[in-house]
Amino acid sequence: MEKNARSECDELLFLCTSALRRLENFKKNNKISSKILDETIVAYQKIEQDFDNSSAEKLRELQGITAAILASTDWQSPSYAHSINSKAGSQTGKIDGTINDYKRDRHLDAEQYERAFRASYIDAPLRLPPNVLVTSSGMSAFTTILLSLQLDGMIDGPVVAGVSTYFESKLILESFCREHLTYVDEMDVDALLAAVKKIQPSVIFLDSLCNTETIAMPDLTRIITRLAKEITRPTTLVLDNTGLSIMYQPLKDMPLVPSKLTLIVFESLNKYHQFGLDRVTGGVIWTSAISSCRLLLWRMHFGTIMPDASVLALPEPNRALLENRILRMQRNASYLTAIIDEHLRVQKKSPFSHVVYPGLPTYTGYDWTCSKKFHGSFFVLAPKSHQSKIVLYKKFIRRAIALAKKHRVDLVAGTSFGMDTTRVYLTALHADKDTQPFLRISVGTESIATTKKLAQIFIETIDQI
Repeated sequence: MEKNARSECDELLFLCTSALRRLENFKKNNKISSKILDETIVAYQKIEQDFDNSSAEKLRELQGITAAILASTDWQSPSYAHSINSKAGSQTGKIDGTINDYKRDRHLDAEQYERAFRASYIDAPLRLPPNVLVTSSGMSAFTTILLSLQLDGMIDGPVVAGVSTYFESKLILESFCREHLTYVDEMDVDALLAAVKKIQPSVIFLDSLCNTETIAMPDLTRIITRLAKEITRPTTLVLDNTGLSIMYQPLKDMPLVPSKLTLIVFESLNKYHQFGLDRVTGGVIWTSAISSCRLLLWRMHFGTIMPDASVLALPEPNRALLENRILRMQRNASYLTAIIDEHLRVQKKSPFSHVVYPGLPTYTGYDWTCSKKFHGSFFVLAPKSHQSKIVLYKKFIRRAIALAKKHRVDLVAGTSFGMDTTRVYLTALHADKDTQPFLRISVGTESIATTKKLAQIFIETIDQI
């Protein structure tokens, strides 16, 4: 069996058996007799016994049903005591009055996932376990952090942000911080440090892999190491790690001894952590065990916790399988970018000049990205001219989809990344003020044979344009 097929099979089997085990335990522990529960268990058993090409889509459909079943007996306001009948469903006996008896504040399903996320996905050697909090989306994670810092008095000075910070985060920062915000080039470590020394910011916002036309991938090892040594006032580094996820572990770059630098990390759970199922929105925040920012308290008051049924729709964390999945995307991105970039540099009449991808030797920061295992799962086709580039991008998408249909290769026009199927998308179309719109290709987990077909489709699209 081809390695890619074997990895995909392992992944699907994990998703299947994990959900099946949860349903069987739910039925056993709650002594429930339900037709839909029994039918769902049988459906999983059939998939487990006989995988085929439709298994992934069947699992995706069942995942939403499974989450609804697991939450079906529970209450958003569960009782913690009762005279005759409990109003806590499967969580009877686990509810503490005024602690977790209102799920808008906190709930057991979130806490269980947070513990599993911490154990599987965060490397914290020789440290107290980090605090992990799930939120309703990646953006609600960002706003929870920003407002928590403000309400705890930790935004008591200037704010610095990378110029390639995600455009929606920039929009909020520009409205929230107004005259106190300074942008820096996160790809220039010396310039960034010089700005920090001069401005003395209270908070710094950076992305580990920027979702922009330049796909900035800053040298965070150097940045964090030097920040920890050189800052002279308490400073919080807020890091959006959505683009690199588990493939970058920022705690490894933080000093073991206490310093004036505090780290808060967040990412969207819509991308890699759902193994391509894309069932629900979600976000996650984590920070060191000793933190002045009361994120748990403020998340409770903001009501930004991830709902119970949404948490239950997330696959159980599995570090080995997620890393294998991400590395398949790395392989596909490396192949596509090398082939397409070479073609663009030879094809002088093409409206695109080159491919932007941190894994290419021509990338601006290749001196530090070359040693990384993962360079992201998306790349950008850079236009030669900014005139009518929106028209160019839309034309590319239409023709690429038409050619893929002609050659019977699955290709999707749609947002996001980290999915099974490669996607093409006109990104940040309505964000001209903060980010230039760009054409993004987000690779999937396809076999190398399919990836080669996609390369030819993209090259043919370029030549036709």
